[in-house]
Amino acid sequence: MRHSKSHRIGRPRALSPAQELEVLGHYRLGFSATAIAKLYGVTQVTISATIARLGEDTRPRRFFNDPDFAKRFDEAIRTRYPTEGTAPIARDFGVTTAVVSMRAWRLGVKCTTNYERKAETRRTNNKMVNQHFFDTWSHDMAYILGYIWADGAIRNGGPKDNMCILQLRCHEKDSHIIYDICRVMDSKHKISRYKPAPLRGGRYIGGWQVGTHMGSYLLIQGLIKRGIFPNKSNIDPPFPDVPDEYLADFVRGVFDGDGSIAPNGKYYTVVFYGSHRFIAGLHNAICNAIDISRNRVTGHGTSSKLSRFSWSSRKDLLTFMEWIYRHAGLCLKRKRDRFNEMAYGRIAKISTQTLDTVTISDGSPRAEEHC
Repeated sequence: MRHSKSHRIGRPRALSPAQELEVLGHYRLGFSATAIAKLYGVTQVTISATIARLGEDTRPRRFFNDPDFAKRFDEAIRTRYPTEGTAPIARDFGVTTAVVSMRAWRLGVKCTTNYERKAETRRTNNKMVNQHFFDTWSHDMAYILGYIWADGAIRNGGPKDNMCILQLRCHEKDSHIIYDICRVMDSKHKISRYKPAPLRGGRYIGGWQVGTHMGSYLLIQGLIKRGIFPNKSNIDPPFPDVPDEYLADFVRGVFDGDGSIAPNGKYYTVVFYGSHRFIAGLHNAICNAIDISRNRVTGHGTSSKLSRFSWSSRKDLLTFMEWIYRHAGLCLKRKRDRFNEMAYGRIAKISTQTLDTVTISDGSPRAEEHC
């Protein structure tokens, strides 16, 4: 004889067992059956029957209607819920976690623990760049730090103040330096090509640019510890503390970012530009490190935010060139060629893998990868 499977006779339950426990918790907190019914989309009779089936006395009970209980419960949510979450409060008050979550939502209290934990996980697991690159001094780190001091920027990358990105841009003809910096920093961020800035009348100033944006909380914090803050040009930061061993690399980075070497008649002139305190500290650090003339630091044109200093004598330029290029590392090929042309009357061959020619595809907004 075949035995058929047993089936429940009658209509299926409107609430699952878990929802029934939640209903009981809401009722114990003093919510009316009508309010709970609207929350779950059922009738008031269903809620009352569920509460009675679970053995709860539907008559008013002094414990659950006691205002002290509600005050203690609300106070626990306001003080403990942001840091502890739902489970400890639900266990102490004998209710479900759903009851705690709903009451916290009604009070407008948010649990910050989950957000902070998720944010910390994203920070530490960021594989797009070496986040600890600026924690330890090296020749490449000193050069990139100097380049960012001169020509980089920390900009807000979102609605919150702590969401910042590192922006690096340069002219298209010097794009190899962006690729070299990204390679040394193990950056996998996109390198893009940007149009020149438009002026009134539809004219453009400058040429096409190549740049990248690096988003990393720990990387930005490392730059801030080295003295680079958002909007650094307007706050006039002082010259940072750079070890003597890496000062030449740092100065080479500053020179490649905001320095220039140009013919001036029969001679050449090297000029540095920057904010007042930084330029004064940079000039003093260079003069203390090598035997070079202490020229005067002056204001740059009509700008009230910039200062400059320069050297023009051949002896000073040769001394400066030999000092900043003593380590075969990162550098801007165009400016080093100009130094070689000044010193030897020709462009000397540079034996370094960081100065390979980089070509950029005009048909794509993303520049080609640099090997």
